[in-house]
Amino acid sequence: MEWNTRLHQWSQRLFGHLIFNLHEDIMSDEKYVALEHQFYDRFAEDDICISVRFKRPSAPQVARMQKSALKDAARGYRTLLTDTVHPEDKEALVEYLKAYPGLSATFGGELLKSVGFGELGN
Repeated sequence: MEWNTRLHQWSQRLFGHLIFNLHEDIMSDEKYVALEHQFYDRFAEDDICISVRFKRPSAPQVARMQKSALKDAARGYRTLLTDTVHPEDKEALVEYLKAYPGLSATFGGELLKSVGFGELGN
């Protein structure tokens, strides 16, 4: 019997399915991080704080965003955001984007920075 199999059997007996399930979650789930943006809405006279979880964009997702942005930059960013948003945050994101269209560029820009896009200093 392979060492890894023995370890798995032993851990299941000792801790039930906790360790195996934790391992499966780590291996199968994407890592999501919360991006937060705070600003003052002058028209509503209110401070706004929006936090949404996103995963790191893949190369095909970035390529799709770039292709879409050639026709409409805002649509390109929205495509990237909807491709990478946490499923539980998707409805809220859509509502935020309807209320504050500039969020697509704000969050989209931050996601692109995570894959190497940015500005070079002088």
